[in-house]
Amino acid sequence: RVWDGRLRIAPQERAAGPFAIGPLGAARAKEAAPEAADAPASLVRAALAVEPALFEAGELVGPAAGTAAAARGVTAVPVVAPFCRFLPGFDLALAAALGRLVGAPALPAPPWKHHIIAAQA
Repeated sequence: RVWDGRLRIAPQERAAGPFAIGPLGAARAKEAAPEAADAPASLVRAALAVEPALFEAGELVGPAAGTAAAARGVTAVPVVAPFCRFLPGFDLALAAALGRLVGAPALPAPPWKHHIIAAQA
């Protein structure tokens, strides 16, 4: 599943036990917010509150993109929306650059590469 257009969160085959993915929440965000941030504390807390987190039996395990989630077989991979479902040829360079910025996997080669190159020329 894609979390708010930014992360594709998926259990691997070796994922352990029943778990749930949900927002960290305001109370936990207040506890987790760093003291010295370069942004207003209220903004940092609001951003953290909607970050995806892994819960096991109702208890917080950690961020969905964190090491505790990875140890349980859950991955969170960056997605470059709106390019995650449809990518026109003229957006290839932009999508590739955005993907590198957020650490998303490289884009697959277009199926009609020569057609796209000819159309751009």
